[in-house]
Amino acid sequence: MIPRIGMLLMLGFALAFLPAGSPVRAQSIDDIVAKNKIVVGVINDLPPFGFVNKSGELDGYEAAVARLMAKHLGVVVELVAVSGPNRIPYLLSGKIDAVVATLAVTPARAKQVMYSIAYGDQEISLYASKSTKIDTPDDVRGLKIAVTRGNVEEQLVKTKLPSAQALLFDDDASTHQALLSHQADAVLTNAVTFRTLTKGAAADFERKLVLNRDIQGIAVRRGSFDLLQWINTFVAAAKLNGELDALHRQYFAAPLPPDLPTF
Repeated sequence: MIPRIGMLLMLGFALAFLPAGSPVRAQSIDDIVAKNKIVVGVINDLPPFGFVNKSGELDGYEAAVARLMAKHLGVVVELVAVSGPNRIPYLLSGKIDAVVATLAVTPARAKQVMYSIAYGDQEISLYASKSTKIDTPDDVRGLKIAVTRGNVEEQLVKTKLPSAQALLFDDDASTHQALLSHQADAVLTNAVTFRTLTKGAAADFERKLVLNRDIQGIAVRRGSFDLLQWINTFVAAAKLNGELDALHRQYFAAPLPPDLPTF
């Protein structure tokens, strides 16, 4: 029989060799209810998806979805600002309980997280100056295309526009500024983000190619089947009772797309 102090030393030795940043355990509804709080990661620099309002609070469509989710769950919500590159690491490390932050549903990401059914979508398109001739993917050969690191657009450049050069930036504002400052020849993004971040200069550019349709889901840690089932129920109910549509109209001035997929 190993003495108690020996067991503690062995445990400490084993823990020292665990991989850094190992994912924390899956969660259940009971876990969230027990602490009376759900911590949700949202984007803070991409209106109308997410932004900081005049009161200094996190706001936007996705912050509103997170607040509605907490209301139905009967717990307090804590919103945490996240970026494209750190959304999934924050979730896997336990800093947040869920991601509602323009996280497009992809098979690659589904290896790391579990997705809810879709609560929103966006078309991903290539935008460039009106004077730049781009009619087909072959026309981008040698062009510099600005994309945000960690977003689905980064992978789209590699798979659908391989003859172009991807310029990676850590946030959407920097990505669009690269186009405005002529550091990049084009930008790969969605229409709402493009209009918002290029503002008055948007008239100088036009959509050249539509490359993808982003379906956005709420993400939780793998194995959190109980929590995911509740979130799916919430999203489905909020679609049926009109709450999601009302929020989408409030922030996008457009109805919620009627054909959002379930899976």
